[in-house]
Amino acid sequence: MKEFRITFDPALIEHGDFRVEAGYAAGIELLRRKPDAVFIGNYLMTVGFMRALRQYQLECPHDVGIATCDDHPWLDSFRPRLTTVNFPKYEVGREGGRLLIDTVEAGGRDGQARRSRTVVMKSALSIRESCGYELRAMRRAERA
Repeated sequence: MKEFRITFDPALIEHGDFRVEAGYAAGIELLRRKPDAVFIGNYLMTVGFMRALRQYQLECPHDVGIATCDDHPWLDSFRPRLTTVNFPKYEVGREGGRLLIDTVEAGGRDGQARRSRTVVMKSALSIRESCGYELRAMRRAERA
C-alpha cells in the first residue's frame, strides 16, 4: 500500500465471525460505501458477501472485485472463479500451538506474559476472474 501511496483507513474494515451470515452483514455495510474491491477473510464469509452483492444487484467483478482466503476445490464451481490467498493451514496451527505452549510455560516461570512474536509463513496468491484482472486487461486493449 505504501508503494502506491494508499493510506490505511480503519473505517473500511468490517469485522465478522467467519460465517455466511457475517459475510452477508458485512457486505450490506461495505456495499453502501461503493468499494471497488474487497478482501474477505474466508470462503464462508465470501458466500454471504456474494448474497449481499445480489441484493444490491451488483456483479463481480464488473462492479466489485473480490479476493478471499482459502482455496477449497469446491470454490472452482463459483462464477466468476475466486481470487484467493492460500496459506499453510497445518503449519499455522502447529506454530500457533507452539506459541501458546511457550506463552503458558513462560508465564508459569516468572509470572510475566511473554512478548509477542511475529511469525512469517509463505502464502500463495491465485489470481482468477473475481479480482477483475481480465476485465481491466480487456478494457485496456479496447482503448489501445
